[in-house]
Amino acid sequence: MKRIGVIGVGEIGRALVEGLCDAAGPTPEVFLSPRGARTAAGLSERFDGVHVCVDNQQVVDRADLIVVAVRRQDRHEALNGLRVDGGKVVVNVMAGVSNDDLRGMLATDAPLVRAIPLPSVRERRSVTVTHPAHPAADHETPAGNNERIRTTWFDHTNAATLDNALDGLLTDLRSRQDPSTEPAAEQKTEQEKTQEADAAQRRRPPART
Repeated sequence: MKRIGVIGVGEIGRALVEGLCDAAGPTPEVFLSPRGARTAAGLSERFDGVHVCVDNQQVVDRADLIVVAVRRQDRHEALNGLRVDGGKVVVNVMAGVSNDDLRGMLATDAPLVRAIPLPSVRERRSVTVTHPAHPAADHETPAGNNERIRTTWFDHTNAATLDNALDGLLTDLRSRQDPSTEPAAEQKTEQEKTQEADAAQRRRPPART
């Protein structure tokens, strides 16, 4: 993609722009929303090809790929009324907002990709999880780490091991929340409780008359 729009220029939005533009090779043209005006203006002054738009609709209209990076609580204000045609690609990096929720808000048939970038994307050294795969959103780190992880870590055996480990972790977390599943050795019977109460009663000094 040669033209990328970013709606929401907070910590993650800024890191994405820096990672895209602070590279040795060709860089894309980037269009920023006016949200976070000071940060957007600073990025525009720092990098050639980074432009601050007058509103979010202009970001959508000028870009081929749109990154939605606003905070969850700001999504309605930022996205309501936007028109996104089916030829665009939308990358959702909002925490706690599913692609189904975002599609309902945008009312678009455009491909939606969920991504979980870390601030270290600004250094182009971060592995970013994306789903579903899309050629416009997939990327590779300079050392080829993404492809190496895809092809060596997530084979059938490792995937099954990871599934089992996560299932075990979920079972353990649920048992900690449910007292009825505590090990029997840690649960006191009624007889044990009665014996402890009797022992405590015997240890009390006699009442003075």
